[in-house]
Amino acid sequence: MPISSALNAICDLLKRETGLPAQTGLPRGTKEGLYVWPYRLVLTEARATSPRPAGTPPESPGVSLDIPLLVLARPAFAESGLNALDAALRALMQNPVIAFPAGRVQVMLDSRLGIADLIALFAAARMQPSLALEFVARATVTNADP
Repeated sequence: MPISSALNAICDLLKRETGLPAQTGLPRGTKEGLYVWPYRLVLTEARATSPRPAGTPPESPGVSLDIPLLVLARPAFAESGLNALDAALRALMQNPVIAFPAGRVQVMLDSRLGIADLIALFAAARMQPSLALEFVARATVTNADP
């Protein structure tokens, strides 16, 4: 499953549920809307959890892909930006699993970043720190070859 498909599915959900423009990437300039900023990819092996009938070959191992992300709004500190973040929070909490043609992605609240980490992340992106929602998008990709 392409990473971009999972992120586009999240943006499409945000657009549909909030009525606001939503896109992947960093907010540059003054374009209003929601921004889904993936800042890391974390790969871990996943084990098959479904029982297998006797005599069938085991499932090939899969890869679990976690995409920690921030959802930002522009304008950041105006009432419209705060309302946009509130609408995004509701949309993602009410739709924790998002299906799309190439698969599905689970979106969960996350709080792995402390204040110092958030400030460092914004500084690395050359952005002023801003209010943001912190989520992780999780997808599992099954390998075709064992």
